[in-house]
Amino acid sequence: MGTLGQSVALLLARCPARWRTALCATVGLVPFAIAVTASCLDASPGEIRGGKPLAPLSFRQYAVNLRKVPARPVIPAHFEFINRGRTPLKITELVPSCGCLNPKLEGDKQIFQPGEVGRFFVRVATANETPGPKHYTIRVKYEAPEPAEELLTFRLELPQRKISVEPAEVYFYQLDGRADERTIYVTDYRGGDLTIEAAESSSELVAVTVGATETNPEGHQRIPIQLAIPENVPAGRRVTSVKIRTNDPDYHTLYVPVLIEALPTGEKGIIPASATTVEE
Repeated sequence: MGTLGQSVALLLARCPARWRTALCATVGLVPFAIAVTASCLDASPGEIRGGKPLAPLSFRQYAVNLRKVPARPVIPAHFEFINRGRTPLKITELVPSCGCLNPKLEGDKQIFQPGEVGRFFVRVATANETPGPKHYTIRVKYEAPEPAEELLTFRLELPQRKISVEPAEVYFYQLDGRADERTIYVTDYRGGDLTIEAAESSSELVAVTVGATETNPEGHQRIPIQLAIPENVPAGRRVTSVKIRTNDPDYHTLYVPVLIEALPTGEKGIIPASATTVEE
């Protein structure tokens, strides 16, 4: 194949004489037109005006979808992030849509320098949740140095339960200083010989008593566990948990989050959210 110049010369040679002058003029204008076009176009990218500055907290994934998961006692997941700002960044709070996620920063580290990478973990106890698709969110609150937050999503589909714990979370609201109690049930859906080897609270405020095995209305065996708090619990909000150990090798350890809110004796109203104590 010849060059462009050779092709043009061959074309001119084959044209009638009366066309050659006009064709030569047209071909001669091509370089000029290219030069004018190039001078009018700015090849360098222009500044994007009015664009929102990038957030200093950046996550590798803002949505985690595990889809259908196998039948396991606990389903873990994690979110990884980086501080791409110019100042230190502090993670102040992880707020899940469900307390069952129990999000925790790796190593309980809260402050991250520019360019530093961190991660936090969530976990779903399958015995505490009904089967089917689940959609959770986690709000990550931080300061860098101005307060801000990011919203993450966590999806999965839980299989049919083998063992369940109901309710999945327990709440005590002591507004008048009276003692109170709740009952949770550990149910075996497989028709096995499930027993509770031990059950204990991480807080001395919650007394735990394991009852005798009974049959629920659907014909499944279940074991009641009674939780009780005494009179006049110290004022404030406390997040604790109950640890249950069974004889099942697949579901040997189960956890139930417990929230206790108490007002000072004689007062009525809403307890401020800042009065929070975590006991684990």
